[in-house]
Amino acid sequence: MTIADPFGALADIIVGYHNSGIISKWGKLIFGILFSFWVSFNTVMGGCLIVKMGWPVSVGSGMVAGAAMALTAYMRANPSLTKGVVIAVPQQAEEDAAKNKPEVITMPGKP
Repeated sequence: MTIADPFGALADIIVGYHNSGIISKWGKLIFGILFSFWVSFNTVMGGCLIVKMGWPVSVGSGMVAGAAMALTAYMRANPSLTKGVVIAVPQQAEEDAAKNKPEVITMPGKP
């Protein structure tokens, strides 16, 4: 009776993913998301601190901007890599995107 080698099987899976390039693509995606977050977080937080908005507001503003840029980096990623991943969005935004209707923002009182 032989015992299966779980570490050999795990190594075969990892080598298979590495040879197909999936790990490299996911690594680039994760780096892009983290880099986008970090740059926008530091830029917005630094700007808020320069105008003396206080630490809580500065960090909060930086986190919001960083999250928005991270989501943008994710959405612009290779579609084959992010296929099947679900992101929660408001229903109206999803319906507009399905119709390929661009969102138009107008100022009150302006035509």
